[in-house]
Amino acid sequence: MGSQPQRGSDDERRRRSQSLGSKHRSSRSKARGLKDGHGSSASRSQRVSSRHGKRRQRRSRERARRKESHEHHKGNKQIAVVPIGDVIKHRFEVRKVLGEGSFGQVLECLDRHTRSLVAVKALKRLDDYREAAKHEVDVLDTISKADRNCRSNCIVTIDFFEWHKHFYIVFPLLSSSVFSFLEQNDYEPYPTEHAASITYQLCEAVTFMHNLGMCHTDLKPENILFLDADYEEIYNDRKGRYVRVVKDPRIKVIDLGSAVVEGERHPTTIQTRHYRAPEVVLEQGWSYPADVWSVGCILYELVTGQCLFMTHDNLEHLAMMERVLGPLPKQMIRNSRRRRYFRHDRLDWDVDSSDGRYVRRHLKPLGETWLCSPDLNTRLAYDLVREMLTYEPECRITCKRAMDHPFLMSLVSSS
Repeated sequence: MGSQPQRGSDDERRRRSQSLGSKHRSSRSKARGLKDGHGSSASRSQRVSSRHGKRRQRRSRERARRKESHEHHKGNKQIAVVPIGDVIKHRFEVRKVLGEGSFGQVLECLDRHTRSLVAVKALKRLDDYREAAKHEVDVLDTISKADRNCRSNCIVTIDFFEWHKHFYIVFPLLSSSVFSFLEQNDYEPYPTEHAASITYQLCEAVTFMHNLGMCHTDLKPENILFLDADYEEIYNDRKGRYVRVVKDPRIKVIDLGSAVVEGERHPTTIQTRHYRAPEVVLEQGWSYPADVWSVGCILYELVTGQCLFMTHDNLEHLAMMERVLGPLPKQMIRNSRRRRYFRHDRLDWDVDSSDGRYVRRHLKPLGETWLCSPDLNTRLAYDLVREMLTYEPECRITCKRAMDHPFLMSLVSSS
């Protein structure tokens, strides 16, 4: 479950597409399992058959699929389909649909009491979704009570209620997500100072949750929303075109319904695939450091415009990690419940297979390019990503310590 709408449909984000380090962009297939910034599932799928199809043709097919998905959701009687212009609970006037997914709908509404625009999430009339919504409200309530000064950078609720047998959660209306802005900007990397600002705020939010005994468990660019995504266009000499630069990089973290509270049962699998920590893939158990791994993947994406681990398969995911970060520690391999992925304490991966050649061609060791950069901030960004992507959870930097890293301190203080 998620906490705040992102403009666009579920399936739109399931089909994110971008490159893994080349000028071509491979398709983020539907099996990515994203839920429009609201979900935490990460399903498996076959590798996209053609990684280098024309972007325009892909987008044309995607538009058709989105339309089909929209019609499917409209016909699902379990979803609280509220016509435009109707008023929910005699207060929230529906203006438009912001997003649809397996959970239900997110609506932009006018709050007749305050005359302000809000986001209203209408949940499916199913017990699982109702329980998830109540869990989300409990998490948000805990955060709100602890965040008296509104410094957590986490989304808050305005109201929640049942109406006509459906459960509704009301949030402030935020702007587009960090991913959506990146996508609409043709995957142009964020300016370094904005990447640092977003990462710093994200670390603040994660630290706040961890101090409350909560793991977010589904951090990703779709779940980071700008307060205001207004932008200016600046000519980029290197690109030979205008690029968008957001004016205000302040953000809120959403999708708190996926949070796991200390003492609760820990599901074996968490996180959206691309941001999933190695201890989760290896089924070794997980805790707060799993969130830090996700933040490291997000920082890489902000700085490069590219998703680091573009895969839907455990073995390939581990091979990508080894290509970028070096061999997995032998102790992690021996403690893994996924021993079938290894032989003689080494990953059982054929580097000469088509998948092996793809990984080798599209991924580079993390420091190969960044460490040679003449730009100090780029080298500092590499250093922080490397600390966040440390294999061993107990050796991984915490978000609290990361906030004191030179990459974040120098750029955030100057801005």
